[in-house]
Amino acid sequence: MKTIAQYIKDFDDDNLNVRWNAFRQLCEIGSSVVPELIPYLGDSRHRVRFFIVIALGRMGPAALYTGPALIPLLSDSCAYIRCGTAWTLSEIEYADDGRVPALVKALNDVDASVRRYASQALKKIAPNLVGLIT
Repeated sequence: MKTIAQYIKDFDDDNLNVRWNAFRQLCEIGSSVVPELIPYLGDSRHRVRFFIVIALGRMGPAALYTGPALIPLLSDSCAYIRCGTAWTLSEIEYADDGRVPALVKALNDVDASVRRYASQALKKIAPNLVGLIT
């Protein structure tokens, strides 16, 4: 079995199959890797940030305490990381530590996909805001 660092290195591989295999393996390991993944949310490589964000979302409730580390990624320079972050924030179901205001702010993102993901996330986690965000 590979180490977490080896899987992370695979995220930067030019071969898409290698990257997706690393992603699947991390997701299969599950919640025990969550603490080791959080520092990689600040990695300089966009592929690494993206795969970590999505892996945390796939882990759902097991990643519930990662919200405060995810929120800054709603301002990431890469739109697909911002989209993935909005989706992940709707999947982890943690006590609101600022995700609703951060997602409301993301409704003004320059990228239409980010706005759509933020809207979908808000509809899921704060249905009482539906009339205000549609």
